[in-house]
Amino acid sequence: MSTTLEAPASGPTPAKRRKPQSLLEAWPALLALCLATLVEMVDNTILQIALPTIARDLRAGTTDLQWVTAAYSLTFGGLLLVGGTLGDMFGRRRSLLLGLSAFGAVSLGVLFIDAAWQLVAIRTLLGMAAAFMAPSRCHSPSASSTTTSCAARRSASSSPSR
Repeated sequence: MSTTLEAPASGPTPAKRRKPQSLLEAWPALLALCLATLVEMVDNTILQIALPTIARDLRAGTTDLQWVTAAYSLTFGGLLLVGGTLGDMFGRRRSLLLGLSAFGAVSLGVLFIDAAWQLVAIRTLLGMAAAFMAPSRCHSPSASSTTTSCAARRSASSSPSR
């Protein structure tokens, strides 16, 4: 007599998504992912080009400019695994849309800054929003069906084999 033990469900099971039947159906998803990548890359590129103007207009010193550029990267890198985990828990589409919406809303905050510390705060919030967008962009359909985040898969694949 054999009995099978089933693992208890740890949360809601994700709904099965229908695969696109044609390339035409896949274009909206591809465009959304490209938009997320474009938004992040353009934001970082514009910042690098605008640093001399930022220094002059906000009377920012070298230390302030270093914090302006580093705040985004530190927050993005620090919260990337959290963003991946939340994307796995609540859905990558929802995580991407939340990240894009937050990125856009926080970007508008640049219009109201008067000091370098405010720009550092905004760059920190932008890094947080980008951390929620990135795991949604790097998920590949060929990845395993288990709920592991993209960053966890990347770190597992980059570990040296014995």
